[in-house]
Amino acid sequence: MTTWKKLKTDLSISPEDMNAIELEKDLIRTMVAIREEKGLTQSQLAEMCNGAYEEKSVNFDLL
Repeated sequence: MTTWKKLKTDLSISPEDMNAIELEKDLIRTMVAIREEKGLTQSQLAEMCNGAYEEKSVNFDLL
């Protein structure tokens, strides 16, 4: 089994790319935490977002 450290080395991920990956991971963790705090399922959140997109704006206060 390949570890994340080995994969990073094998892929030669630049420090800039690694920073972007870490930022995305942090964003995803935050979004999941907020969704769970609100007691929403992934499907419910998707429905809320789809409705907001249809209105041409996203209201993050829904979260």
